[in-house]
Amino acid sequence: MASSKGKQPVKLSSGIHAGAGIPIAEPAKPILTTEFGTKVVMHNVIFPSGDEQDYFPMQEYRSGEHVYSEVEVIQRALKRDAGDDTRRVTTVYFMSPPGLGKTVLGAWLAREHGCPYQVINCVSSMTDLDLLGSHVLVGQETIWQDGPLPSIIRATNEHGMGILIINELNALTTNAQLGLNPLLDKQQCVILTQNNNERVQVQSGAHLLILASMNPDIMGVNELQDAVRDRSNIVLFFDYPSVEKEADLVHMLTGLDTAIAARFASVINECRLLKTRDRQITQAPSTRGLLDWINYAPVLGTEIAFELAVVNRYGTTEDERNALKMIARGKHIADLVVTSASFKEV
Repeated sequence: MASSKGKQPVKLSSGIHAGAGIPIAEPAKPILTTEFGTKVVMHNVIFPSGDEQDYFPMQEYRSGEHVYSEVEVIQRALKRDAGDDTRRVTTVYFMSPPGLGKTVLGAWLAREHGCPYQVINCVSSMTDLDLLGSHVLVGQETIWQDGPLPSIIRATNEHGMGILIINELNALTTNAQLGLNPLLDKQQCVILTQNNNERVQVQSGAHLLILASMNPDIMGVNELQDAVRDRSNIVLFFDYPSVEKEADLVHMLTGLDTAIAARFASVINECRLLKTRDRQITQAPSTRGLLDWINYAPVLGTEIAFELAVVNRYGTTEDERNALKMIARGKHIADLVVTSASFKEV
């Protein structure tokens, strides 16, 4: 099983190879001509630079004697689908609170595979045209501007593999969600209804990995449509890591001694219980919040850094902020002193 221990993240062997090496950035918004002679301005996609943050598995999924990390689950799904040309799109849904590294995971996978990726941060005001594209004026002519969906498909076809990261999928309206259906089912395409019904399809020999997250805290803004949910291949539930695993992660990312990191993680774990158990706060502190507290503690002091990076960030009312401060006092964070010398180079 891949482990969060050690300095190196897991390596992939999915059987899918995007090409030789990591591609460098291409010119912004290249103009291409489709097979119908239509000019298209491509939406920017991201090419890994090699400097993407490492990802360290934090979840475990058990089946009998087998224990798989989230990376191993995705790797095995990709390996299976790579051998089946009828399955050119692998769709993984994440049910997870924010700040647990899902976007980092997607960018890291793109780096490991040397393939382009696209990130869509969904909001309730998005329409299907925001995803598919629209006509724009370029110079003296009106041409089609690809949205993020056709752009990542075209980039996937060119490079052999691509990754689409969709954050907060359930924030999309019904119409915007349903625009994804042709990509998620056997058609494996999007249909540009405003561009002569152009069909942009994942081609034979190429593979698109879709990582779509859903935050339970925004459930009900727009319900995830049954047709969209049913088209997922795998659904992974992410939970907050244990104090031990989170301390290991902090150590690997910052160089902070594991024992000291565990004290910080223990405080954040208690704060999370205010939401998950006691329902005293509306949003639990994420790993991102923990890292910000630790990073600013040497320059602001542990207590001030906690107030600014945790209390004011996750306490939306005076009562919530007081509840978080009580945790800090009970865990004696004033005794938790770190300096720049507490961090070793990673």
